[in-house]
Amino acid sequence: MTTWRSIAAFVVVIGVLPFGGRAAAQDSAAAEIIRVRTPNKHISQLLAYGAERSPTFRELLSRLDRTRWFVFIQRGRCPQANGIGCLLHSVLDFEGSPYLRVLIDDRRLCLRDRQIAVIAHELRHALEVAESPEVTDTASLVALFRRIGSADVDWFGVTTYETAAALEAGRRVAVELNR
Repeated sequence: MTTWRSIAAFVVVIGVLPFGGRAAAQDSAAAEIIRVRTPNKHISQLLAYGAERSPTFRELLSRLDRTRWFVFIQRGRCPQANGIGCLLHSVLDFEGSPYLRVLIDDRRLCLRDRQIAVIAHELRHALEVAESPEVTDTASLVALFRRIGSADVDWFGVTTYETAAALEAGRRVAVELNR
């Protein structure tokens, strides 16, 4: 039987590989595609720890794995001035499947649990896109967030969107990690 601990360890190994590839399922010969990926070892460790400790985080990963979307999480600075984490507002293509990019500025966050909560928040945004059949390109992604979220424009003129579901996901993961 595959446990979340073994899956979490497996994600760490897969997560530091280049963006391509399929992962062999541990209990069968069937191959599965890992939809949430990162080239960064530190972020891979955060994903594994979050999956091990938080039922909400595991559910986000599981639901994303059941979509056709890839989510690539990278270190980087978000376009908005105060952004610690962000889902970039663009739909791209990877091996015939749509993908989204999440940036995490982990240099600005010292606490592991806070970093995981921010990742959960951004994964929830990615899930909002991945579970919306009307999103097929960047314009429809922005239209989705205009419909389901609230917009904010920072002093650089960058528009961001926030949703209640993403705020709740980040909050819930933070609580679960503190148990």
